[in-house]
Amino acid sequence: MTGQIPPELGQLTELRELRLNGNLLAGPIPPELAQLERLGYLFVHDNQLTCIPEILSNAQDRIDMRLDDLPLCATATDSTAAPDFDGDGVVGLSDFSLFAEAFGGSDPRFDLDDNGVVDFADFFLFAESFGEPARDKLLALATEMIGLPGPQRFQNAPNPFNSRTVLSYFLFDPGPVRLRIYNALGQPVRTLVDEFQAAGIHQVSWGARDQRASEVAAGVYIARLSYPGGVLTRRLLHLK
Repeated sequence: MTGQIPPELGQLTELRELRLNGNLLAGPIPPELAQLERLGYLFVHDNQLTCIPEILSNAQDRIDMRLDDLPLCATATDSTAAPDFDGDGVVGLSDFSLFAEAFGGSDPRFDLDDNGVVDFADFFLFAESFGEPARDKLLALATEMIGLPGPQRFQNAPNPFNSRTVLSYFLFDPGPVRLRIYNALGQPVRTLVDEFQAAGIHQVSWGARDQRASEVAAGVYIARLSYPGGVLTRRLLHLK
């Protein structure tokens, strides 16, 4: 497994054991796991996780945890990149207006992931702190003000292509994603993605090879993207 531990696991109230050790998981351990009152074993060692939330660390008296030596995750109160940009104690639309003005620049106040530029990755970190009731309005404003892609955007370039094409898509919500290539007869050719993915923009390259790494013939192929909320398809033309 790769990516972050899905915070939705915190909704599995009957979960008693969670063993995710020995994978390529990254990022913080989600605090939602502390909501699992029946959880007795949490094994997440031998991954690439970055920190453990304090609320979960405090639950070690009731949960047998096996994890690497991780520091506590920083909180919004001690972070220099807290998303309450206007200082009114609430993360709201006025904060987004300030963020939109800084979008594309390098102001460290709005660079929430510290990568040197204020981009869509920072927007999704900001959106995590935004209240659910006004989320639709936030996404509409983000589409208008910073060019956030619409949920139906699924494309590849170049198309037609010779040896390689890059498929890109956008997820409003995190969840299980499968991206599979089919030939013109509807037969599966290759699975490019089959995993839980975070919200945001994703890209994956296809080098015109099947699941056994053999080069495919020239012709029409169909890329089928299953994502939280629907299915999208894309017609690919492979030339030689």
